[in-house]
Amino acid sequence: MNEGKRRIAGPSDVPCIVIPIKTDCGDLFIEVAIQERENSEGAAQASTRSAGN
Repeated sequence: MNEGKRRIAGPSDVPCIVIPIKTDCGDLFIEVAIQERENSEGAAQASTRSAGN
């Protein structure tokens, strides 16, 4: 299996990573969507807002 890049479900235009976890009951795959930013200027504004400035 190509860990970290396997598609389980969801829209194909949404970038995501898959986190494989081995458990006593079998394998578990957690799929996490990645939010892409429009540009680096928007990223700077977002970090300023989250810092409370």
